[in-house]
Amino acid sequence: MKEIIHTLRTSLKFGGKLSTILDLGFVHGVYNKMMQEAIAKHLKAVIDRAEEADKLEKENKELRAQLAQTMLF
Repeated sequence: MKEIIHTLRTSLKFGGKLSTILDLGFVHGVYNKMMQEAIAKHLKAVIDRAEEADKLEKENKELRAQLAQTMLF
């Protein structure tokens, strides 16, 4: 972000064109969108893993209960 702002200021000081500034803004917007998508994908993976862990924990408790019942007989 700092690099983009610095580039914009430098571009304006040396007679930069508006199209260059708009191109940089577009690149920044694309970068933000890519970051949002990456974060969303990561969060979905974390949620999926947590759900799988909950499922396995429940299954583990059931199997332990079955084992305890079997050992009683």
